[in-house]
Amino acid sequence: MKKVLIISIILLGVFLAFPNIYYGNLHAHTSYSDGSLFPEDAYNYAKNYVDVQAITDHAYYFTQLIDGKEKPYLTKIAAENATIPGKFVALQGFEWTAGIGHINVYESIEWISRNIDGSLDGFFKWLIEQKKLGQFNHPIKTFGTFNDFEYYPEADLYMNLIEVGNGNWALGDVISEEMFGNYFVALNKGWHLGATVGQDNHKPNWGSANEARTGIIANNLTYEDIMDALWKRHTFGTEDKNVKVDFSYKDYIMGDIVNDVPSTAILHFEYEDSDVLTYFVLYSQSGTVVEFKPNASKFATDIEVSIPDGYEWYFIYAKQQDTNEIVTSPIWFQANSKVFVNNVRKNRAKLFSGENVGIFYEIYNVSDEYVNVEFKVLDNEREIKKEEISFKPFEKKQKNIEISDLNEGEHVVKFYIDNILVQSFVFNVEKKSGKTVLVDVLHENDHIDYLKSLSPLFEKEGYKVLYSKRMLNNFENVDIIIIPTPKEGGFEFSKDLLPQELKALNEFTGEIIIIPGSDEKYLEVYKEKINGKIVEIDEIKSFFKLKEVSKPLTNKVCVDVGHLNDYGPDKLVKFEQFIKEKGLKVEYLKKIDVLDCRVLIIQNGKDFSEQEISNIVDYVNKGGKLILTSKSDYSDGGNTKDMNKILENLGIDVRFNDDQVIDEVNNYGANYKILVDGIRMYSPCSLIVNDKNAEILLESKTASTEDKDGNNDAIPVDRVILGVRVKIGSGEVIILGKSIFSDYDFDFNKEFIEKIILN
Repeated sequence: MKKVLIISIILLGVFLAFPNIYYGNLHAHTSYSDGSLFPEDAYNYAKNYVDVQAITDHAYYFTQLIDGKEKPYLTKIAAENATIPGKFVALQGFEWTAGIGHINVYESIEWISRNIDGSLDGFFKWLIEQKKLGQFNHPIKTFGTFNDFEYYPEADLYMNLIEVGNGNWALGDVISEEMFGNYFVALNKGWHLGATVGQDNHKPNWGSANEARTGIIANNLTYEDIMDALWKRHTFGTEDKNVKVDFSYKDYIMGDIVNDVPSTAILHFEYEDSDVLTYFVLYSQSGTVVEFKPNASKFATDIEVSIPDGYEWYFIYAKQQDTNEIVTSPIWFQANSKVFVNNVRKNRAKLFSGENVGIFYEIYNVSDEYVNVEFKVLDNEREIKKEEISFKPFEKKQKNIEISDLNEGEHVVKFYIDNILVQSFVFNVEKKSGKTVLVDVLHENDHIDYLKSLSPLFEKEGYKVLYSKRMLNNFENVDIIIIPTPKEGGFEFSKDLLPQELKALNEFTGEIIIIPGSDEKYLEVYKEKINGKIVEIDEIKSFFKLKEVSKPLTNKVCVDVGHLNDYGPDKLVKFEQFIKEKGLKVEYLKKIDVLDCRVLIIQNGKDFSEQEISNIVDYVNKGGKLILTSKSDYSDGGNTKDMNKILENLGIDVRFNDDQVIDEVNNYGANYKILVDGIRMYSPCSLIVNDKNAEILLESKTASTEDKDGNNDAIPVDRVILGVRVKIGSGEVIILGKSIFSDYDFDFNKEFIEKIILN
């Protein structure tokens, strides 16, 4: 995340004149594919409800001719006949639909379908050749998210729009959390996209299905001006049919790119509607800039911001009293450079002084020329990389750099192209005590569960805690060794220290702490053979001066909805009502910042930033309760890699399996609808449990597993475990093979939900 300095926010009493705003529906279908009636009917109907209507039938239906003519051509003729300058503009287009995602193309009688080429490479090659306007449609995992919005510099010239909302239901959340979250993903990858909302009509309700619209800022309601506005991204997506919003900088409006980048800029936001504006936020590539609650039906403000580098975007998200949402297109501040850097991230969530970190990024040429540039990277003004890089036209390269021996405090990494600052990236490094503690867990050691529970307290004091692997003889960079002597029972041979282990311990120059275990015989053996300090287990906290952290006692249950998660607010109505009845409240999070809640629920999320993962780990370490759920690998549905990354950073040896659990005996209608101890789980994955601290909550004796996606990445399991609990210090993590909170299953799972949420 980059640093943003908010200089001021000024509430205005003087209002500017709004530009011409026209309201359109840019996504709809007819019987030319899987909709109803004909384009002529659609345009004739829609003109009573919207100013602009596009018909975008699915291209894979186009092989069938009508009276020897192709459907795009007939739609184009119908659009031209329906357009009345100053009153109504009809647009023609088509929808390319493939497993990787769906894309609208506007004003093209040439077409491509998934049967011709279903790859993103192939589609973008076609689009670039045709030089037509494209729009990313309903970017959610159900339909595809375009390889997580993999960036194509040349295609960025033509892919100028993105749906932040989609739906033709009369009631419902059209601007969904998942689509809104993917708006950020796309912008952070480098795409220049204008926000739209489409009704995606398949019934004869073009423009009237609901109040969702795309606001189009154009000089006049003519075909030429509307298409010019769409190409320039002069749009906003809205769930209100006639709201007026203005987001601008000087003479630039939403969708524009400012190449003469100032050090500071005054951004103007203005709103007018019969519905009260209760909340708005200014977002940037660096994160949240400012939030405000105007509670006014007419509102204007100027926000002065500091531009951190040569590539930064800003847009407005607003919410009305009736919960309708509005999302503007961004304004980009982008330096005059042919090469840019984006998609910057680091490979570790939490960093301590003295450690190393890998910084990964994409660097790309946005011009149609061969270019050579001088590339420099600075960390807190210290040059850490300098090289000459050559690019082909529109070439993109994946790069990384390691920063070694990190200093404590804030690090600002700056990327320069020919001495132009084109990107910056900020992260924090915490102070390290200078001591690394290694705990022996290989010799039937006593007190291990308790010592692991102290790990967050050690880390809070700056210690780095490691656990022995394979053999107790690798002490590189270790300052303190803690050896809990063996407990009673277990295998005798496992309690013995090997000769090479004793040799390494005797040569170790750091401090050795021996904690007496319950096996008195081996306690004497260890005391005789190891030169260490005896510290009783109940003295460990005082010996290391570890301080307890208090558990959060807020009344909030936070649900993550910002990472393409399963189930948003519209599918958690019963759960939310239940939580309210218990005297708590539900808060939906689009971004995981510093957490202040009793419980955090993450349902099959993906694309968490390193900072978000660090915030999750800190939350649990400070006593929070975390509930993680995934799902089966049917159609690659489970985000196992992303969810397992959270578990890995928590230090929990439990993983979501990339499989599908099936049960021919205990199910509720199909073998993938699992019943386990009366709990309903719709298409779960199994859990791979190797953590000795894991408490089994749900295990099926009749289920089995299969590699449903056929990728040969499912790990065979002897036990089909579907739920576990792991305590970490005063916090705990509950891991489930599938979310159990949705309205579909809530009534059946209510008792279990109450147990894991409230206990």
